[in-house]
Amino acid sequence: MTGTAFRALAKASQFSEGAMIAVAGGHGADVLLARVEGEWFAVSNLCSHLRAELHRGTLSGHRLACPLHGGAFDIRNGAPIAGPVCRPIETYPVRLRGDAVEVAVPEQAAQQPGFEW
Repeated sequence: MTGTAFRALAKASQFSEGAMIAVAGGHGADVLLARVEGEWFAVSNLCSHLRAELHRGTLSGHRLACPLHGGAFDIRNGAPIAGPVCRPIETYPVRLRGDAVEVAVPEQAAQQPGFEW
């Protein structure tokens, strides 16, 4: 990816299984970082429907539910899996370096403006 660099955003030792947090990913991106079944995932923290903060929702397995209208996404690929959402959310590469959880957010990762109806 051009204009993308991994940045340490959290410590792996601070995460339990099924945990998620919101972090500033840089380049104007709000990132939700989660650990599911021993794997790490990073997605946009804003719902593509009405831009609610997804870290305020629930994570059940790979299903990330929005707190506003209950729409849901697959945290593995950002795909919508329950309405009212119908647009995916951004996903970002994650890697571990020692205890550091690093995420790569591209420079053009500005969050999607507007609402989806």
